[in-house]
Amino acid sequence: MEWLIGTALVAFIVFTTKSQREWMFNKRGLVQDAINDWKPNILPNEKAYERDLKSHLSQTLAPHKIQTQFGIGRTRADFAINEEILIELKVDVNSPAKMHRLIGQIDNYKNASKHTFVVICGANDDDLIQSLDEKYDDDSEVTILVKECASKE
Repeated sequence: MEWLIGTALVAFIVFTTKSQREWMFNKRGLVQDAINDWKPNILPNEKAYERDLKSHLSQTLAPHKIQTQFGIGRTRADFAINEEILIELKVDVNSPAKMHRLIGQIDNYKNASKHTFVVICGANDDDLIQSLDEKYDDDSEVTILVKECASKE
C-alpha cells in the first residue's frame, strides 16, 4: 500500500507541469498577482479596458484557459480563469445604481465560482468604493481591487 501511495505521488509530480502545480495550490495568488501587475492607461470605454486586461492575463497566466463573457445563469462574468476563478471588471463606478448592479453580479457569481475578483478602474465615487469594500471585507470568496489608470503620454 505504501508503495502504491508513493507511486501515485511520483506520478503526480512527473505528469504535471510546474505551472499546473502552482495553479492547484495557489490559484487566487496567481490571479491576484497578475491583476496587480496590470497597469492600464486611461482608455475610452469598458470594452477597451477588457481587451487590455485580457491581453495582459493571456501573457501573464499562460497556459491557463482565459474565457471572456463567461455565462453564469442570466449574467456573464467578464473573465473566467480555468472556469474556476471569475473576474468582473468595472469602469467608472460613480452612481448608486452602478454599485447595486455590481453587488447583484458579485452575489450571483459567488454561487458559481471558487473566488471572484472585482477589478475597478476609471473615475469612481470614493464613498461607493468604500461601501463596496466594507460589504465584502470579511468575505473570503470576493476580492475588490481598485486600479489606478496611468495617463497616456
